[in-house]
Amino acid sequence: KRTQERYQLISENAADVIWMWDLEEDRCVYVSPSVQQLRGFTPEEILAQPMDQAMPADTYRMVLGEIQRCRAAVESGDEGARIRTNEIEFFCKNGTIVATETVTKLVSDARGKVRYVVGASRDITGLKRAEAEKAKIEDELRQAQKLESVGRLAAGVAHDFNNLLTVINGYSRLLLGSLKSDDPLRGGLEEIHKAGERAA
Repeated sequence: KRTQERYQLISENAADVIWMWDLEEDRCVYVSPSVQQLRGFTPEEILAQPMDQAMPADTYRMVLGEIQRCRAAVESGDEGARIRTNEIEFFCKNGTIVATETVTKLVSDARGKVRYVVGASRDITGLKRAEAEKAKIEDELRQAQKLESVGRLAAGVAHDFNNLLTVINGYSRLLLGSLKSDDPLRGGLEEIHKAGERAA
């Protein structure tokens, strides 16, 4: 009795939501009171809810597929497949979705068949939001670094190009000054000089 009271005390006061899913009945048969803080439902409401209504359809399919694979492995003697950690989304009473990190363990009955999934779910919504914000900031930083690199490259190219134009414009001015106005080379040289000035 003392042991049972101790386990009940732990379960009912844990911050993480502790639950048990009966695979044959496809429903939750136990959930700790902390579920109300996590999802807004009372434990009684959770117990009356089929598991496929507890989470988005794609999440339910993923979880069910994972359980079926692990169940087959455990029943074939692979004890390493008994415990898994997954990111699982659950519906909240207010219609939102909460992201959790959920550790599950498959529990076998007396015949050695996996009958239950015992889980502990922890809210990681804030963590995921922080990770998304961090990824966004890192992406913005990468973009800024790319722009900075392009800016440095452009400045270097402009500096080198300007050095060449100084030579072109300087020599074309000198040559124009030394040619007579009717010199046949003057027209072509003036075009070179104009193009150099436009480029500058």
